[in-house]
Amino acid sequence: MKITVARALPLASRVAGTAVASIAAAALAMALWHLPACSVYSNFPPDSADRFVDPYFPPMPQVMATAIRFAHSEQAPNTPLIWNIPAGARYAVWEKAAQYLPAGAEPMTSVDQSVFSLRQIRINGGRAQADIVYRSAGVWSMATVHLSKHGPMQVFRADYLQSWTIPVEAPTPNRPAKPIEPGTVESAIASDPSIPAGK
Repeated sequence: MKITVARALPLASRVAGTAVASIAAAALAMALWHLPACSVYSNFPPDSADRFVDPYFPPMPQVMATAIRFAHSEQAPNTPLIWNIPAGARYAVWEKAAQYLPAGAEPMTSVDQSVFSLRQIRINGGRAQADIVYRSAGVWSMATVHLSKHGPMQVFRADYLQSWTIPVEAPTPNRPAKPIEPGTVESAIASDPSIPAGK
């Protein structure tokens, strides 16, 4: 019968093994740090009807607001922030985006306003681009805000703004009417045509 006796590794070998394992763990942690928390690809407005994404869901509202804030701070920081997002976003999306905007920011209500209007947003994993239309020297222009995820919470932040010299069409207000909630005075008026409007 053959008996195998297990011998302990020398101390130097054990220390080296522990060091290698620690380095591997650190490398893995760094790799995971730089990966986006959730790898998504979404455009709004979408490029095609079969790729519709509801802009209410994260991170879309936060990216919208961050891009608008950054474009405003870069192009007209001393003016009131009037903002607009693309048509097709329901009222709840506007409410959600507004939570990420500074106090005093107002949605666009008139074509006469100097506004920072989001034309399209594109999110691809940990990077995003947002096209913003704004008035510059009396001419409607466009800039693209480039964003990426930063920090342990992987929040999108603006990295830089790329201006374009091609004039674009003036934006129009896109915010839909606030939905009528059941059980409110507004819902009673809407359901009873005998009640005059404004009463």
